Amino acid sequence: MLLKIHAEGDTEKRFVNSVLKPYLTSLGFIVRVQTNQTDAAHFGGLSTYAQFRKNTLRLRGHEPCLITTMIDLYQLPSDFPGKDEAESRNYPDEKVVFLERKLEEDLHELSPDFISYIQLHEFEALLFSSIDTINTTLQNATPSTLRKLEAVLHKFGEPEKIDTNKGPSVHLKEIYENQYQKIYHGIPIAEQIGLEAIREACSHFDNWLEKLEAYACSHR
Repeated sequence: MLLKIHAEGDTEKRFVNSVLKPYLTSLGFIVRVQTNQTDAAHFGGLSTYAQFRKNTLRLRGHEPCLITTMIDLYQLPSDFPGKDEAESRNYPDEKVVFLERKLEEDLHELSPDFISYIQLHEFEALLFSSIDTINTTLQNATPSTLRKLEAVLHKFGEPEKIDTNKGPSVHLKEIYENQYQKIYHGIPIAEQIGLEAIREACSHFDNWLEKLEAYACSHR
């Protein structure tokens, strides 16, 4: 079974290849991941939904496959389907499920071989699955920085609930005095945490993988 993953940027692509791909391969998937191309010279990010939609449809090609996405709730473009309506949802988990449903409805051409996934709220939420691992990996790590990470996690309760008003990446940059850099530190931290621990701490992420598992099981 061919699985094509449309990832928001290079960090998400590297996360798929280094952390997710071995497990997805064990399910029987042949995994290919592509970042969103915003123009001829730049990859990553969603400047407009129209471009993202075009790129996602292009992934289908001429071979049978399952297509899924890995994009951030943070800074979704204004033309994303259902975005205005989603703002009335009080809870981020309700908002993201609503937007995923709207995305699947809008990309109806790919049905039934399309599973949408929008990360709550950004990639760095996954890293908060283990604040000890964050603190032992980054420079300037001290008992004080660990206590600050603990305070963030305690305030929101779960990694995926650290909201976009001051998201996970902002907290990391502030706590470690701008030492955290997504492209250099994100993947090593995620690799050390491991997929099982991330799934246990991040229920929305886990639900995405459960959908992929169910698809794999039904197509054997």
